[in-house]
Amino acid sequence: MDTMDLIRCAGESFSVPELRKMLGVRKTDSYWILKHRSLKTITVKGQIRILKSSFLEWYDNQTKYRILNGPPPGKALRAMSYSVGDLAELLAVSEDTIYTLLSKEVLETFTVDYCTRITKESFERWYSGQEKFRMTADRAQDEEMTAATYSMPDIGRLLGVHRNTVYGIVGNEKNQSIFECVTVAGQKRVTIASFERWYCSQKRYRVHTAVEAKPPAEAPESHDPPPENAEGPVLCVKEKTVYLVEDLQAALGISRKAAYKLVQSGEILAAKAGKSYLISAAEFYRITERRPDNGHDHSEE
Repeated sequence: MDTMDLIRCAGESFSVPELRKMLGVRKTDSYWILKHRSLKTITVKGQIRILKSSFLEWYDNQTKYRILNGPPPGKALRAMSYSVGDLAELLAVSEDTIYTLLSKEVLETFTVDYCTRITKESFERWYSGQEKFRMTADRAQDEEMTAATYSMPDIGRLLGVHRNTVYGIVGNEKNQSIFECVTVAGQKRVTIASFERWYCSQKRYRVHTAVEAKPPAEAPESHDPPPENAEGPVLCVKEKTVYLVEDLQAALGISRKAAYKLVQSGEILAAKAGKSYLISAAEFYRITERRPDNGHDHSEE
């Protein structure tokens, strides 16, 4: 090798001691990197030298080692893949949730320095085919859609019926032309405007005042009672005739489990309808007027 070749090789490579100094690693670690990371080397006057192009390619495709006071590693790696932590942050979920997804083999993965990476291509393909998990931009859009819609449980609480009944109402062939349904984060929802049109078209169901309905998005605030044929729910029912366990839970300020325990133990009289317990208005008032904080039953005064 002539002098010019030596000068050229020196400019295109660096020594192992220089590698250690650059990465801040020990001698053993530097030779481990040479052996296991397939860096291309040349020998100049008996000294091993690492080709800069090979080092930069390796550096951009790993995240374990970093140049002291230099650019962050993994530029190429991050451009084509996510770490588990990246996806957890992107979807606002725990890393355990991401690992559960990976166990279902719905995403393509590979391993770098013993860490799992997910290809962006497979993530984008999976993400576009589902609606349960949402990124920040989509969550903002979902919030807008949620504010303009009712879920099936929402409608159930409004009408004082089980959500299965609501699914039957919405899926009824006669009502399909009235209800406008959208899917938000994997959940079927009904637009408030279409719910109001349906509500005014029937006389069987009435909204209960014990549950506050969402105001229409563009409806002006008014304290006057709506006219008989006005669009929108006629919120004129005086009181419920039947209450659910959820109503009891909210009224007493207790947990769902505690409310069900009261019903199932017989302390509160209720009739079981399907998977729900129905509590009469008289029984509901008897219980809710007797507050647990003072043990005094106002109904007996």
